[in-house]
Order: sequence, then structure tokens, then C-alpha cells
Amino acid sequence: YDEDSAFAAYAVRQTPDGGFLFTGTGAAPNAAAALFVAKTNEDGGLLWRHTYLPQEAVNGYSIDLTSDGGSIIAADYGSFNIWLVRLNAAGDMLWAHDYGGSPYDRIREVQQTPDGGFCVGASIWVPPVLALQYYLIRTDANGDTLWTRTYGGTDADWLNGLDQCQDGGYILAGYSEPPFSDPNWDMYIVKTDSLGNMEWERTIGDTLYQQARSVEQQVDGSFIVCGETITGDAELVYVLKLDSGGDTIWTRTYGSDGIIVGYKARRTTDGGFIICGSRQRSAVDRSRIYVIKTAPELAAEDRLTILPLNIELSQNYPNPFNSETSIRVTLTRRINVRLHVYDLQGREMVRLLDGNLTAGFYDLKFKANHLPSGVYFYTLISGTAALSRFMLLLR
Repeated sequence: YDEDSAFAAYAVRQTPDGGFLFTGTGAAPNAAAALFVAKTNEDGGLLWRHTYLPQEAVNGYSIDLTSDGGSIIAADYGSFNIWLVRLNAAGDMLWAHDYGGSPYDRIREVQQTPDGGFCVGASIWVPPVLALQYYLIRTDANGDTLWTRTYGGTDADWLNGLDQCQDGGYILAGYSEPPFSDPNWDMYIVKTDSLGNMEWERTIGDTLYQQARSVEQQVDGSFIVCGETITGDAELVYVLKLDSGGDTIWTRTYGSDGIIVGYKARRTTDGGFIICGSRQRSAVDRSRIYVIKTAPELAAEDRLTILPLNIELSQNYPNPFNSETSIRVTLTRRINVRLHVYDLQGREMVRLLDGNLTAGFYDLKFKANHLPSGVYFYTLISGTAALSRFMLLLR
């Protein structure tokens, strides 16, 4: 977008208007490097670009959309400070907070939580064990720390991925690096409850080297982990499916030779996966973008359902109803949603959902004891998209 400046983008999110938000690091000519965020339209045309915290030389590594139309950025300065930066929809900075303060901090992920706060995944130096450990930070909507947790042992534990779970907990993924240049790196996966207390951990490594780059919970409660492994003389994409208790369901490797890294695996509507990464044919070769599309995980007759791309709003049941009815909302990815009930004059009766929710099925009870008989409609809103259905209350 600007050949006279030096910018690098490390994360991107699509916005409700079809455009995109990018974050990374950059500098105008003769200026210090700084955190940058850029907004484009759906065709990639630049709408605005801002830099922040130039005195800190901050790099943005993760970006998430917030329920008010703004964004939150996870960034760090070298290896010494980790930051959260909160922006409004126009890119104006609302606040910035730094966390950590150990001799070595590295941030990799931020997500908004259903209550409007934020969860942050990082690695931090822990003096009592003299090692890097996973670092989970939970903040309120203003970025003030509610609690922090560390996980790991005496190896260097590098966190790369974080996701919120359907039960309100968190799943963290990365790798453990033994000391003294030992090449036997293992994937390290941690599952916590909503307060960050560890529920289980798994160390996965049956070859010389395995690393997790990302993790994401699926609608059935399982987890997909994406990374790489060394097999023979090749470094290949490695994808695992774990059940809700952390036990391995299956593993897959992709590629044949060279250095191939998988960074993210996402479920596609046909039941397969799209995997993005990089490939080098040799250590001195240039790195290229590498994309893999897999076949469906299950045969068509074995698939329980093919979910819509983003959201689905089901008809309430029973309908008509007397005093209570159920409404199912299906989300196939984490997304900001609101579900409101209105009368035919458009007056809001109740809010059933309002927040940033993870993928899954949400069965909601609507109690109408206080309402008169009549026709009502309920609307699910996400960004600029809305779905509505009618229901009939009979006394």
C-alpha cells in the first residue's frame, strides 16, 4: 500500500461490512517502527491506516473484533513488554495497557470474552523455575487485570495458540523446548476452566520435533491442533484431532519433502479443512505460501450435519407455545451476536444473547409469563446481518 514505507502485517480479521482489519509493525520514511492497524474495503482498497506507540516500537501479532464495532490488538515490544491496545471503529486509540514485565515476554493471541473483557495468551519468564511458561491473562472491558495464570514446567514452553471453549474455559497450544539445544521439541496442550485452573495437559511428541501453531474447538467439543513435525528428512504439516478430554482421535501429515509449516486449520462447510502455512524446498530456498484443502473428515452418510458458514437461527419449539419455548442458535465460529425478542410494534421485550460467543449450539429458553397472547418475532444480529423468525404465544 505504500512503497516508500516499511510495513509487515501479522494478523487479519474480516469486518461486518465485508472489509478487513490488519495489524503488524511498520514505519514511515525516517520514522521509528510502531504498531500499525489498517482498514480496507472488501476489494482491498485502503480506507485508513494508523500507527500507535512509536516510542515503544511495538509489533501487533493478533487482532479481534469487539462487540461495539471496534477492535483489540495484542502486541509486544521486542521481548520485554506485552500490550493490549483498544481501538474504536474509526481506529482511534481508546486505551493501551502493558502487562508482564519479566526479562522475556512474548504475546501471541487476544480474544474478546462474552462479558466484554479479554483473554490473552502469551509466554513469560517465571523466576522460581527459571523457565518460560504459558501465560494466560484475563482482563475486564477496560483492560484491567482480573487474574493471571502460568502453566508449564522447567522446559521453555512457548505458547502459539489460544481459543475460548464452549464450557467457558480455555485451550492453549504451543510447544516445549528442552534446555541445552536438545532438538526433541514436543507439542504442549493445556485445557483450563473459566477461572484458568488447569483441567488437563497433554505433551504430544513421538518424533524428533513437533510444534503446535494453533488450536480451535469444534462444534462437537473436540479440538483441532495444527503445526508441524519432522519425519525423516522432511518437516511436514501436522494436524491432530483431540477429544474434549485431550485424547488423540486421529493425526494427519501433509507434504512430502522440504520444510512445510502449518499455521492454521479451519473447518470448511463440506466437513473438511483448509490449512494455511508456508513451504521451503530447502533451508536456503525462499519461503512460499502453502495452502492445503482436505477431503471431508467423514463420509457424507456419516456426517450428522453440514453447518452454515456463520450462523443459523432455528424456529422455536413448541410453536405456538403457552408460557415457555426453546430457540436454538448455531454458530460455526466465534462471533459477536445479539438475540432479541420484539412485539409487532418493534418494542424490545427481552435480550436472550448479547456478546462474543464461541462456536457451538445454544439452546435458549424464552419464558413469556409476563407477556400477553400474540405474535412476537425474535432477531439474531451479527454485524450488519440479521435473521428473524415469528412465534405465537397463546394463553
